Amino acid sequence: FTYKDQVHFCIMARGSVTELLNHFIDAYDQGYLCKQTLTEQKCLTQQVHKMLNGYIQYLRVQQKRSCTAKGK
Repeated sequence: FTYKDQVHFCIMARGSVTELLNHFIDAYDQGYLCKQTLTEQKCLTQQVHKMLNGYIQYLRVQQKRSCTAKGK
């Protein structure tokens, strides 16, 4: 896959993580989850979100380096 493809996939995954968090919040609001479980899930989804952001940033840097190297 190209860097652009990988970035696109990660952006889509990041949106899915946000959607998952919204489902956890809905489940809590409807009484399916306790506050502690919601808090744990929020923490986990935030960690995944940060990891995806870091990987997206890494991919973009690598893409720029790749383009710069090709230009030489």
